[in-house]
Amino acid sequence: MTISEAGPLMKRLLQLSSYEAGKCLDLQMSMLKGKFVINILVLDDILHERHGHYEQEHKSMSDCIKKYYGEEAEKFVETNL
Repeated sequence: MTISEAGPLMKRLLQLSSYEAGKCLDLQMSMLKGKFVINILVLDDILHERHGHYEQEHKSMSDCIKKYYGEEAEKFVETNL
C-alpha cells in the first residue's frame, strides 16, 4: 500500500486529523520498506490522549483500537507496523 493510498484510509479508520495522520507516518521506515509504515509510538501517544492509559486496565493497543475504531482499523494498524 502506498503512502498516498494509506494516509486517507488511516485518517478514516482511526478518525485522525491530517496533522495526526502525518505524525503517525514513519517516513524513514516507509522509504526503506517501500510501503506505508505507522510509527507505533506516535499512535500510542494519540490513543493515550484520547482514551487514557489502557495498559492500566490490562488492555493492549490492539484492544483499544478494536474497541473504539473497529476490527478493520485494528487489522490496518497490524498490517502497517
